[in-house]
Amino acid sequence: MSDHEVEDLVEQSVRVLDAWYPPDERRVRDWIGSLYRYQERFDCSLTYGRVEDVLLRRGFAPEQSGQDGAPLVDALRAVAVAARETGDRELIAEWYDLEPELCALYDLGGDGADDITY
Repeated sequence: MSDHEVEDLVEQSVRVLDAWYPPDERRVRDWIGSLYRYQERFDCSLTYGRVEDVLLRRGFAPEQSGQDGAPLVDALRAVAVAARETGDRELIAEWYDLEPELCALYDLGGDGADDITY
């Protein structure tokens, strides 16, 4: 997966989190931070502008991405639930392509996602 694809994947994940979880769900901000911390591992451009409306609405500031927050697996679980509930199975598949071991270990997007409640 190219760095550009990682940028797109993070953007899509931020959008699906925002679309599925209620506006007052404070964990979304931490999950977004986890996704951006993950993106920083790649040679990616700054992509905050793509979802600036979501970041502002969710109370996320770009400088928060380097701070402690939710573990990546928690963010991916939340993305898997939101993607499943909104019918975006392709998003889950893309995370499996990028992080197959992590996704398989936690059964993200599989039957185990049915047991996750947020």
